[in-house]
Amino acid sequence: MPFSDIQFIKFILKFFNDKYPQLSIDLISDIIEETLIGAPNLFFTREMVLDNPDFCLKCGFCCRELECSNFNGESCDDYENRSKVCRDYPFYEIGFDTGISLDVQCNFSIKLAEMVIDKRIKPYIDFDSYEI
Repeated sequence: MPFSDIQFIKFILKFFNDKYPQLSIDLISDIIEETLIGAPNLFFTREMVLDNPDFCLKCGFCCRELECSNFNGESCDDYENRSKVCRDYPFYEIGFDTGISLDVQCNFSIKLAEMVIDKRIKPYIDFDSYEI
């Protein structure tokens, strides 16, 4: 696992541990591991990226990662007409393997992961508030 993936997972784990202190760190860790590492193809789609353009800060990280020819060193010179691989970032599709790129430098990746993991954690929050 690349170092950037480990940093990303550590960042997300801390975020959700702080957000939901009533849940065990083991439960949060298991959900994060399954979602980001074990089966990202079940949880992340190209449509999610296309449906959440506000997650992108247009910081240029993906341009540096993808070695975009429209990148001027700070931003994309032709953001509206960027290539398919750039429009899809952070979603990736390599053969049958799909998911999202994990790097703490990409706000889009962070916000997308937070959105998906939050939806997966919510049933445990509702369950914990249920009194027997």
